[in-house]
Amino acid sequence: MRTGLRTTTQGVGIDYKALRKTSPEAARRAVVECFTRNGHNVSAAARMFGINRCVVYDILGQWMEVDLRDRPKTPKHQPNKTA
Repeated sequence: MRTGLRTTTQGVGIDYKALRKTSPEAARRAVVECFTRNGHNVSAAARMFGINRCVVYDILGQWMEVDLRDRPKTPKHQPNKTA
């Protein structure tokens, strides 16, 4: 795998994956705190945790819904489900 600018993890302040293994809700709360402290800068929060910006946007979407817990993996609608 190439190690380009986007794939390196240099300068990662906090290991998001390790924090997420202990408590997913606490990991998301830490990203939101970093986002609000850095003057609402998504790129800075993503760099701090070594994650993509789209992950930060997903976390912020959950934060706006006031629910940082894990979402269920089951589909909401199952049209071919047998009784």
